[in-house]
Amino acid sequence: MGDQNKKRGTSALINSILKDSSPSEQEPPQEQEVPQSQETSLEPESDVASLIHLYFEVEEAEERDEIFDQIAGQDSPLSHQFLETMLHEDQDYFVRSAAAATLARRGHPDAVALLESDLNDPEEPFFFEQAVIVLGEIIAAPFYDTLHQIWRSEDRPGYQRREAMLGMEAGDAPRACQEFLGFLQGITTVENFPEEHVETALLIFARQSFGAAYDEFTRLEGLVAASSLEAEAQEDQLGFLQEARDLLSPGND
Repeated sequence: MGDQNKKRGTSALINSILKDSSPSEQEPPQEQEVPQSQETSLEPESDVASLIHLYFEVEEAEERDEIFDQIAGQDSPLSHQFLETMLHEDQDYFVRSAAAATLARRGHPDAVALLESDLNDPEEPFFFEQAVIVLGEIIAAPFYDTLHQIWRSEDRPGYQRREAMLGMEAGDAPRACQEFLGFLQGITTVENFPEEHVETALLIFARQSFGAAYDEFTRLEGLVAASSLEAEAQEDQLGFLQEARDLLSPGND
């Protein structure tokens, strides 16, 4: 199978790394006492090497993913080499993306570049969501404005705009709540009601105990009640807005 060929090809690269990382076969060093700290520092590398061999032996994808996570969780030179190889050489984009997520947190420029690419043109929603989370962690405050632009862009798919809202909350929750309050205040008609974005804003308001949005949901409820929406659509929206008010009620801690 093609997957097996790919696996063997990457395995050869990893075996090369393991060989390069092994002690060279030179004349034995003179006997001397090895500090305990150096002895213990060799153990994690040996564990990582074993995990790398095991990674290419298992067939079950779920088990392989678990082993990958164990390798990535080791902050060691050999783990770093493994992740770099997977980032650049693996044909499975999910594996490359997983390697990028770990390496980007360690400041690897190629990994950051891959995540930035996923932020702008992701192959799947998962890659965009991961990019928002990891880039938010490593770029921090300046990333908020990037997410704000994505959220306000009509050209972006709905899932990206909603994920950007969650990233804004993670980056600066008080500022994000004020932004989303302003968004609610800008809704003056129930036609094309942005329910999914309002739901995301409600989730964030409730999580942040942002009671200041209570009055806006009351206003929206009145707007829907006075509208000419069909009875079923009106009932659905009123039910949602009532639930929102219940969640944000001053007495609901």
